[in-house]
Parts: sequence; C-alpha cells; structure tokens
Amino acid sequence: MKPLERLEPLFADETEEDIDHRAAYWFSRRRSGHFSAACRAELEDWLRADPRHREALEGMERLWRE
Repeated sequence: MKPLERLEPLFADETEEDIDHRAAYWFSRRRSGHFSAACRAELEDWLRADPRHREALEGMERLWRE
C-alpha cells in the first residue's frame, strides 16, 4: 500500500471547516521556522490527498499577502 492510500480514508469525511483549520495549521507551521523534512513530507501527503487541501492552503497564502 502506498502512503497516500493509507491517508485517503482519513480525509474522506473532512468538512470545509476541517480543511481550513488544517490549512491554517500548515501555513503557520511553515512560517514558524520549525519545518523539518518530515513535516514537509507530511504536508505533501496531505496536499496530495485531496485537491481542496491545496486550494485551502493557497487561499491562506493569498490572504497573508494582502
């Protein structure tokens, strides 16, 4: 089983609010300066698990730049 296949069921019942909360977590984690290679891999898994994840994180980044 690929790592992503293990993650997909975890995200199947996510609400938009869940996704926004997790996107905010990843956004702040990346900006904190404490972002290890393991964190980066976990973020990439999350982003690949559902297209809404990337959209939410990119939305956080746009808000930050405004």
